[in-house]
Amino acid sequence: GKIQTIEYASIIGCIKRSQSLAGAINTISGVFTLFKKSALKDVGYWDTDMITEDIAVSWKLHLFDYEIKYEPRALCWMLVPETIGGLWK
Repeated sequence: GKIQTIEYASIIGCIKRSQSLAGAINTISGVFTLFKKSALKDVGYWDTDMITEDIAVSWKLHLFDYEIKYEPRALCWMLVPETIGGLWK
């Protein structure tokens, strides 16, 4: 919980803000993402054989000239494992 909160709030937030200022969000973060349905349909949705499907769909969106944006004011809550044992479940 706490480690992921720090990761998402600081590391990913800083990276996405920097990429946004540069005008080039490289990949989406699978945590909280909204898609235009027609864009997903155009790129063939998700690859079921990819372990990093968020990165794969990002690359496909770029190949089809879709723009990926970051909204730093968006909020979401998620449930995450609090222990190492919880990660293995």
